[in-house]
Amino acid sequence: MLKIVIPKYMQETTTRHFLDAHRTVRFQKGLNRGTINETGDLVVRLRSFDIPVEVDDSCDIGLCGSDWVKEKELQLGIKLAILGEYNYGRSSGGNSPSLDLVVPNDNSLSSIQEVETGSMILTEYPNLTREHFTINGFETAELGQTVDAPTSPDDFRDWCRQNGKIGIRVVHGAIPELVYVGAGHGVMVNESGKTLRKNDLKVVDTIHEIKTLLIADVDALNDDHKREEIESLRRDLGEVNWAISGESETALRNFKERR
Repeated sequence: MLKIVIPKYMQETTTRHFLDAHRTVRFQKGLNRGTINETGDLVVRLRSFDIPVEVDDSCDIGLCGSDWVKEKELQLGIKLAILGEYNYGRSSGGNSPSLDLVVPNDNSLSSIQEVETGSMILTEYPNLTREHFTINGFETAELGQTVDAPTSPDDFRDWCRQNGKIGIRVVHGAIPELVYVGAGHGVMVNESGKTLRKNDLKVVDTIHEIKTLLIADVDALNDDHKREEIESLRRDLGEVNWAISGESETALRNFKERR
């Protein structure tokens, strides 16, 4: 029996992907755990940012956005086996999501190179954000993490300006609204563009193109029995991915005919 973890806020697309691969996920009423009818595998749904840690620690395999896989690798050094890559996010058949740098529509910024030192970047992804700004030639500091930097948000902003750094501030939710009211630039997930339009925001730069990844614990792959089960799941999810991502309507029919 495998222990599988899936994203809570991508449940519709991930469970459809499993269903098309002939694995019916049933959750217990009122709980975040369930089973796959055909195999008896245990399935747990979690927030995406917890999934890489749990696959490394307590579960065997999971589906997770590449944004959080990369963020946790940068933060904690977690190395997971990547067994599959799928082109869908919370919705299937549309554009793949991306992690974007956003500003208000009336802001004159048109590229990351135009961001001024002392600017605040609001994000749930401090490590991916830091890496991207560093690659583009900026020095960064993170509120509450950078040695010798003030911990008062207002003083931190002034300190970054005086020291020629881009400030990074971790914000959990409401990033579009905070960008709109002028708290800083934002780094956020953009899938359909609907949230940007509602908040009069525009994309200045893309930090990370997000794919849904099938990730596995290296120790689970070293277990002969689990490796066989994982390989079966990987193969079946891969064969129906073209249909779930909207790229080929015949792939799913062909898969079902072979079954």
